[in-house]
This record gives sequence, structure tokens and C-alpha cells, in this order.
Amino acid sequence: MILGADFEVESHLWCMPDTAAARLRLAGGDTTNVVFVDLTPSLEIEAIALRRTTHVPDAGPIGTPEQAAILDAIKVRIQTEYVLPEVGEQMAVRLTELQSNGRYDQIVEPAAFALRVTEDLHHVYLDQHMRIREPKAYADRYELFFGPDDSDDHGGQDEDPVATQSEIRIRTVNAGDQSLGYIGFDRIMLEGPYATDRLRTAVETFADADGLIVDLRGTRGGDGHVTAILSNQLFAERRQLLGGVFIDTEASMWIDEPSYADPDSTLPLIAAPMTVLINEGTGSAAEAFAFAMQVSGRATIVGAQSAGAGHRVTLVQLADGFGMDLPIGRSFDPATGEGWEGVGVTPDIAVSSDLALPAAISAMTGMELAEAPHQH
Repeated sequence: MILGADFEVESHLWCMPDTAAARLRLAGGDTTNVVFVDLTPSLEIEAIALRRTTHVPDAGPIGTPEQAAILDAIKVRIQTEYVLPEVGEQMAVRLTELQSNGRYDQIVEPAAFALRVTEDLHHVYLDQHMRIREPKAYADRYELFFGPDDSDDHGGQDEDPVATQSEIRIRTVNAGDQSLGYIGFDRIMLEGPYATDRLRTAVETFADADGLIVDLRGTRGGDGHVTAILSNQLFAERRQLLGGVFIDTEASMWIDEPSYADPDSTLPLIAAPMTVLINEGTGSAAEAFAFAMQVSGRATIVGAQSAGAGHRVTLVQLADGFGMDLPIGRSFDPATGEGWEGVGVTPDIAVSSDLALPAAISAMTGMELAEAPHQH
């Protein structure tokens, strides 16, 4: 059951080891919905968010001329706008070779073609942010980036997927005579009133805590602005956290974009010791926060190596309704120029994901714990 409606999975849009997105056919016949789902160990599907998207007609078969146009558009983009120029050239050469060898000749289904090209690009370099999208998947992704088309008829419903996709848990952990603040992020960090209110509440609640734990295990990414409210209040004065560069796709030029912590005078500061929990499911914007806290010396990182998705991505249109998630920027340690792309954030205290919370509490309190104490 999804929000009280019977459904069946019509088509999968993308899949990660423990998360997938799919288009559903609801009981009423509506197929213009996308659902983000968690894949449990038994591969049973549990729906956790439903998002209505702009209707896109079913894409018909694609032939050699359409494929050529799409591939040409991809090659132009990765040669001129990809964050790793030399790798972009290698990808373009590889696509030309595969196209000449007839690798795509027998593929007529748009989703299969998009998947095959994505795999071929990843074979040159596994950039977790790079993906080719067939027309429906591109429209779904476009809405996630830029919001729904104003012309779309939502049947008078005001759906807010933010709360279900980006829950922020605020709890207090009592460890002996110490009171630790706990902020846990869900799978996707989405900017909006909900995230702003929750993080302001967290900062106000934990201003006098003995320690702070930020849990990013399984947080695959989202909008980096979400954590800015928190990071701003972790430093007494303005300071640079990360260096950053990206390609302005309209001006075709590199732009410097460092990130800073800039305290808000209307909120209290959090001066207590801090740990950040990560694992292999921590990616992208979540990794950026963990990495920034580590290189600034503000927090101890606890858990397992993160995913290594360190590029900034934008969404671009290709040809024949296809689109592309194109990495155009990177963030890095301003002191060394090194980032976490492809390697992940290395924890200061390496433990398995399930032991990260008790290990963090032990590190902050000196208590030896086999499991985490009660939270409330």
C-alpha cells in the first residue's frame, strides 16, 4: 500500500545498493508518479515517499539517427563542461569507438540505451554523479531539481515530499552524567522550511549540551545548504571550510566557490565536542559536511569509509528528450587541494556502521559501551 493506494511497479528509474526509484502504476491507472523506496535485505519494497511529476508521453523506440544525436550531445557536454577535462576527453573517445563498433545498434528501448551508455561512461571513470536519463526519468529528475511544471494538474493536492524524504531526528542521549545532543539525517537532505525549522530547533536545544553527535549514516546526499544552519553555529567566527570550483555552463568558464561557516547572531553557538557518524551509504552533500568538519578540526569522524561521491552536479538536456546528470564542480580541503571524490571520507575512528554510535559516545565520554544508551 502507498498512501492508501494499491500499486505495482511499472518501471525502475535508477537503483543503488540499498535504494531505488521507480514509476508506479496506481489502482486508478495513473503512472505519472515516482516513488523512492528502500530495498530491504529480503528485497521487499517499502515505500517511503511519493512525488507527483509532470506527465511525459511514453517514449517510442529509438533508432540509429536518434542515438547518434544523443551521443553527440553527450560528447560535447563531457568534453567542454565535465569537471575532469582529461577524463571527459577519454569518455568521448570511448563512446565514439563503441558507436563505430555497433555497440548500441540493437538497442531500441530508451531506458536500456540510457543505462548502457551510463555503464560505458562509468567503465572509463566511475563518477557516481554522472548518469544518462531517458525522457521520463529526465522529467522526474528535472522536477526534483527545479520543482514541478506550473502547468501540471495536481488535482488540487498540495503534496509535500520533503518531510518524508528528509526527516531530521533530534534527540538527547544520556551517557552517565553527560547529556549529548543527537541530530540524525534521513536518506536525502532537501532544503526547505521543514529542514530550516528542525535545524534551528536543534541548535537552540543543544547549545549547552556536553557533546554533539551528527548521524549521516545512509544519508546519500541532497542539498548542501541544509547543513549550513548547523555548521554556521559550530564556529565562533567566520571561517573557510572548503575550497570549491565549478564550470559555469553558460559562460564556459571556471568559477571559484569556497564555502564558509558564518555564524548567525540570532542563534546560539555550539562549542561542545562533536562527532560525525558515516558509513558506505554516506554520499555527496553529506560527505561534504563530514569532510569539512574533519579538515577544519571541528569534529571526530566515526564509522566506515564513505561513498566517495565528491562532485557537484547539474542537470542538462541532450537530444530527443534525453538528459544527463553532469558533474561540473568539486570541493576540497583548502589547505591541500585534496577532496574525497573516488576515495571517500576516511573516519578517524574506524568501526562498522552498527557500532559507530556507541563508539562515538565512548570517544566523547570515556565510557566503554557495547551498545548505545537510551535516547529520548
